Amino acid sequence: MASESIEVTLSHADTTDLPALAEINRLAYMQETISMIAFKDWPAETNMFNFFQARIKARMETPNTLVFKALTGTGEIAGFVCWTLEPEKVVDEATAKLGMGANGPTGKALLQMQEIFNLEFIMAAAPEMENMGNLVKGQKHYYLSAFVVTPKYQRKGIGSKLLRHCLEIADRDVLPAWLSAFPGSHSLYLRFGFEDVEHQDIDLNKWDHYRFRGFGIYRQYFMARQPKTKTLTT
Repeated sequence: MASESIEVTLSHADTTDLPALAEINRLAYMQETISMIAFKDWPAETNMFNFFQARIKARMETPNTLVFKALTGTGEIAGFVCWTLEPEKVVDEATAKLGMGANGPTGKALLQMQEIFNLEFIMAAAPEMENMGNLVKGQKHYYLSAFVVTPKYQRKGIGSKLLRHCLEIADRDVLPAWLSAFPGSHSLYLRFGFEDVEHQDIDLNKWDHYRFRGFGIYRQYFMARQPKTKTLTT
């Protein structure tokens, strides 16, 4: 049975919201099995919080990035999204070493806090992610660089409202939208018109030293959605 939706108001987030946004990010990503491998000493609550705060801050400082927060009636932030307008992409091979490039928000945060990560795992996954990023070279587009709803407010329509708001901007500008999806959010993006372009399979059993705790193959999707334009009537 679907959870009852709740009303939220969307507004722009700023640096004063960073602690709340980082905690939302930490709580949501605690549920991702990949976090158990990527972070040393998982659940590593302080390390995860510091990393997400640094990454969100870097995203806020990225040109052409809009950060929207969803506020409940009590003023609590229930979720947020970072929506980045990216120009025709030129990949710098010298810096494309971590995540979507060492000069990107994730790469910057990783470089600042390398000691808290399983770097062997990060570096093994990075080339495939970079290859997926190369799919958008030469194409102006929007990129969903962060999209998180805190666990207690998930499945209440908040994520859909945030995502719909971003896609309305892409449709207005007649630009495609791209994102990288974890398994749990894949079906949501399909419902909003995204299509699979590429994927990356990571055998988490290998990185868990074959303790076979039920991790298995972890599939990350790279997805695209073409803009929807209104049909003109005469």
